[in-house]
Amino acid sequence: MRRALLLVTGVCTALALFWLVEDRVYPLGRGGQPGPGLFPLLIGLWLLAASLIVAGETYWSHGLAGATVDWPDRVRLLRVLGIVAACLVFILLLKYLGDLGAGVLTLLLVLRVMGMQRWRYILLTAMVMAAATHWLFSWFLGVPLPRGTLFD
Repeated sequence: MRRALLLVTGVCTALALFWLVEDRVYPLGRGGQPGPGLFPLLIGLWLLAASLIVAGETYWSHGLAGATVDWPDRVRLLRVLGIVAACLVFILLLKYLGDLGAGVLTLLLVLRVMGMQRWRYILLTAMVMAAATHWLFSWFLGVPLPRGTLFD
């Protein structure tokens, strides 16, 4: 268990360092306005700090020597894989359907995978959540979101 945790924290530390190196090409901002590199910098620093804290706790903890890992059963594993697949659907369809269309489709998949049964509620929830997220980012925060090539 200890070896696996140290391996995972090592991978996360390497990922955080790679993230921080790649983020250097984006400006942090000037004149009181945040630039495109500020948020990724904060995320990279957070990931690095979390990885180092977990690595330290794992290394100096003596209670993990006999601990075992309980892997998820088939249903829970399929649920995790379904959510990963829904995220991939969002990434692949964002260019074509835009933020709102890809968001609705992704939320439809996630809500179904998470166990919602009635399609009427799944559709209504997905549409309301996608619209609220789109409104929050595009109108309230002023973030330009992709419209999608199907709607141009």
